[in-house]
Amino acid sequence: MAEETGLIVPIGEWVLNEACAQVRQWQINSPSHRSLSLSVNLSARQVAQPDLRSLGVQLSIDDFGTGYSSLSYLHRFPLNYLKIDRSFVMRLTTDNDNAIVRTISTLARNLGMEVIAEGIETEEQYRQLKMLGCEYGQGYLFSRPVNNDAVTHLLAQDAKRDTEPDINLDQHENEVSLAYSM
Repeated sequence: MAEETGLIVPIGEWVLNEACAQVRQWQINSPSHRSLSLSVNLSARQVAQPDLRSLGVQLSIDDFGTGYSSLSYLHRFPLNYLKIDRSFVMRLTTDNDNAIVRTISTLARNLGMEVIAEGIETEEQYRQLKMLGCEYGQGYLFSRPVNNDAVTHLLAQDAKRDTEPDINLDQHENEVSLAYSM
């Protein structure tokens, strides 16, 4: 409904502003995580807004390889990341699905993009994805979706460790999924 009426643009702007304010607060509260980033789902109409890139927003295609994430988007939008759909990650044990993930990773690199694999649930999937060239991953192996307070707690715990992992956050409604550098 919001897409059809055009309200998606002001709603999306509000969501993006709120998300940016929240990630900024996490960065302030956790100085060792200054590079923390946040992913927010936007509609194609919102992505077409010319001011997004000037604000420092990086773009990714979610669920690449399924549904509405067509190859034509690779030329229509200035993308930074391709997010491989979890349906391919779940079937990584077959050579055919390994070939699909490898091809998406190669395509992304050839177009100057990085790859995020969605739905990583096992160490074996993590290992295979790393070998196939995925730079980032998210899924239950790393963390179930958590609320804002839990993110604050996770960042505080992580700050106590000696090394800072590259953490990205993927926000869906009121929950946040963690995406880790692979």
